[in-house]
Amino acid sequence: GTRLWPYTDTAPTALISIAGRPLIAHSIDALRQQGVTKFVVCRGWQGDAFDKQLAELGDGVILVDCPSYTSTGMLESLRAALPYLDSGGFYVLYGDVIFRPSIARQLRHTLADLAVAVDATAPGKQSKGFEDVEVVTTSGDGDLRTVRRIGKRRRVRPDEIRGEFAGLLKIAASARSFLDDTFKRLWHENSSSTGEAAAFGLPWWLEPINGASLCDLLQLLADEGSPIGIAAFFGGWHEVNTPQDLTRAQNDTAMFLSEEEARDQVAAMGACLLSEANDLKRP
Repeated sequence: GTRLWPYTDTAPTALISIAGRPLIAHSIDALRQQGVTKFVVCRGWQGDAFDKQLAELGDGVILVDCPSYTSTGMLESLRAALPYLDSGGFYVLYGDVIFRPSIARQLRHTLADLAVAVDATAPGKQSKGFEDVEVVTTSGDGDLRTVRRIGKRRRVRPDEIRGEFAGLLKIAASARSFLDDTFKRLWHENSSSTGEAAAFGLPWWLEPINGASLCDLLQLLADEGSPIGIAAFFGGWHEVNTPQDLTRAQNDTAMFLSEEEARDQVAAMGACLLSEANDLKRP
């Protein structure tokens, strides 16, 4: 959140106001439309600010503290949240992204047990440098495409990149026990992490494990042969890391339309274009 100062002087990025509501509230609403009723928010920097805006986030929101947030990665945050989740499947969401509800719906209907949302437009073209982009490369074709590489600095050629990870992951109910077992393997059966990867043949780049990212976990699973599906889309989401990102998100008014409103808008635009086309045919 330091790149967003002064907006994050007194609140975390997830609570920055966009269209009159906290950023994370838009994401929660998008997931509610897909049937999600419980939300576990892992808070770190300026975490007390969530207490003041909890009512704006709606029902079913649980706040969990991440006491070592300054020295740990997102994988540690996910580990902190797991005990608060009900059995079955769930979604993992970055706290600094905002997206259209259609993206969550597309991810939900992806057939794979593990699936990620991927923006298939060219990454790194806005405020981020290419080295800051969590790129995705794939294997296979069509609906059978799976993740081959995911994350930053994965030593991939530009022509191999199929998009950018949008910070949204689906774990189906059928994959829950597998994920729980993976966390036990990484953290020695729920004991506190010592900062060293467990001696189970894990790659060196996972050390120290308490600093690992979500993409590090996904890369490990892909390397070990777990198929991770792709929900590819073209735009309709923003990662808010800088004031420029914030301006782009605030100006993307289509982001805040309901799906019914979006359909009405498209129909109105189509009628307008048809009218203009008919005008052109007149003598």
